[in-house]
Amino acid sequence: MNVIFDFDYTLLPEESTVEILKLSLQARSDKNLLLAKLADIAPRALAGRANFKELFFLYRMTTHIRHSHVQQYILSRAPALDPRLARVIEQLKKDGVNLFILSGGYEEWIKPLAAKWGIKQENVVANRFYWWGKRVMGIQRSPLLSSSRGKPFVVNTWKSEFRLQGPTVIVGDGQADRAVWRCGAVEGFVAAQYYVNANLKTGSNMERATCIENLYMLITKLLATRVSPKTNLDTGETC
Repeated sequence: MNVIFDFDYTLLPEESTVEILKLSLQARSDKNLLLAKLADIAPRALAGRANFKELFFLYRMTTHIRHSHVQQYILSRAPALDPRLARVIEQLKKDGVNLFILSGGYEEWIKPLAAKWGIKQENVVANRFYWWGKRVMGIQRSPLLSSSRGKPFVVNTWKSEFRLQGPTVIVGDGQADRAVWRCGAVEGFVAAQYYVNANLKTGSNMERATCIENLYMLITKLLATRVSPKTNLDTGETC
């Protein structure tokens, strides 16, 4: 059995990339203007739906990130995991469930935080930067930044590599997470609505976690539902 967690607004109540960029732009006189633009563009970019102009803006902004900003963020967020989510992770591990993180954020901080929270770094897939010393020089190409590939591509790759044995449930707050379930790559989807509510369209084998207290119960319910992932295609939508 497997559970795939999103990161932003699922394990932490924020967009981690935006928070890192806030740290990197503090010394700029135009930081308020840049941050407002980031707040508008980042959700689309992280979901693989940004246009070229928006992606280029995000690319330019990431060049302000230094290693010190990443370390500052990791230190501040390591103790920030909600204790209720920590208990969910711990109980799932005791149940023998394999835990993964699949995020449109960046491995540079997600992997260290995942390790501190009890999720193996090798089970984390996110975007990555190019570095020149301790300075970010750009963003590496990734299926997570592609509107035609995205998270379903990564999950199907895991399946082809036999990394996902048994039923799999994905937990996340956005359309990119829902797409994995909608395309039949997993057996179930828990919409994480305890931090934000994206009003995602419902369907079979989908549950809504409006509070963290219900999350474990909803995950185990879907893991116990023995259905083919293809059943999820009854939404009438196309992948």
